[in-house]
Amino acid sequence: MNQLLYAGPILVSIFVLSYWLFLAHLPRNTCIRFIQVWAVFVGGALGVELVLGYWTDLHDSSNLGYGIID
Repeated sequence: MNQLLYAGPILVSIFVLSYWLFLAHLPRNTCIRFIQVWAVFVGGALGVELVLGYWTDLHDSSNLGYGIID
């Protein structure tokens, strides 16, 4: 089980490094727009997950509110 804890950070590091190399070869304006889009996408996903987790802690996952948020 402990070995699985290291797989995630290693895979994420490989992804970030390869994406960083991709961004380095783009024009500056395009690179900035990619970073902005990534921030909006990841921020939105994390925001929805936080709200959904809070709702699930309070009301469980077997109700209409959970379905609407999800």
